[in-house]
Amino acid sequence: MGLAFVPFNGRPIYNTIGFLLKFLNSPKILIFHKEAQSSSVKIFKDAKVGDEPVVIKQQATAQDTQDNLKKVQKLLRDTASQESDMAGKI
Repeated sequence: MGLAFVPFNGRPIYNTIGFLLKFLNSPKILIFHKEAQSSSVKIFKDAKVGDEPVVIKQQATAQDTQDNLKKVQKLLRDTASQESDMAGKI
């Protein structure tokens, strides 16, 4: 009885219990689609935004991904060394 008047997240417990029961009784399904369905993807050829044509980039290959990761790794290393140099000067 005492819990009925104690606020939880700014709301009374008796309001929260209804949401809890709804959550527990509702189905919980997560559907993961590894690739987009072809019906949801639309490709426009010769599309333009303003006066500039829209460039549609091809899907990245494994080598492109590795190259990008190496660039990020180098950037992080350089930034970390700059920060340590700056911290040493303080």
